[in-house]
Amino acid sequence: AVRLEATMPLARLTLGDLAAFQPGQVIEFEENAQIQAKLNARDKTLFVCEFGKLGQNYTVRIRHPHDGGQDFIDGLMPG
Repeated sequence: AVRLEATMPLARLTLGDLAAFQPGQVIEFEENAQIQAKLNARDKTLFVCEFGKLGQNYTVRIRHPHDGGQDFIDGLMPG
C-alpha cells in the first residue's frame, strides 16, 4: 500500500500565525488555491491537482504531472 497525500498552499504564515490558530477558525483560500494542490506519495510530488466536491464527498482531480523544473523557476519569481 502507498499512502497518498494531497496538499495545497493556503497562504504565507509565520510560526506566530500558526500558533495563534484556534479550534473552529476559518482559513481563507486564495482564489487559485484549488489549482495549486499537489498529490504526493513517499515524499515525492507526482501530480498537480485541484480539490472539489461531488455531492457529500470531497474530490481531487489530477490536472497534469508535476514538473519539478517549473516549480524551481516559479520559486525564483517574486510572488
